Amino acid sequence: MRKLRSQKFRHFTEHYQRALTSADAKAFVDGESDVVDLQYLIVEFSMVRNKFMGVIKALEVKQWQLTNVIKLRCAGLEDATL
Repeated sequence: MRKLRSQKFRHFTEHYQRALTSADAKAFVDGESDVVDLQYLIVEFSMVRNKFMGVIKALEVKQWQLTNVIKLRCAGLEDATL
């Protein structure tokens, strides 16, 4: 992402008809289709990663709950339910 943004920024600052400020060049870079597509891909990947992390965290909580119930039953408290 950084490499693509720097290439586009260099293109706008060096090859544009008029002199652009860095803020103007950044605005043009953010509107480029390649940059937008890559940002969209990064967001989609992050969403899938976060979903899987949520599932993993839920499984860890379930394992912790089952461990506590097993410890209670081993201690002789048979009325501990799931």
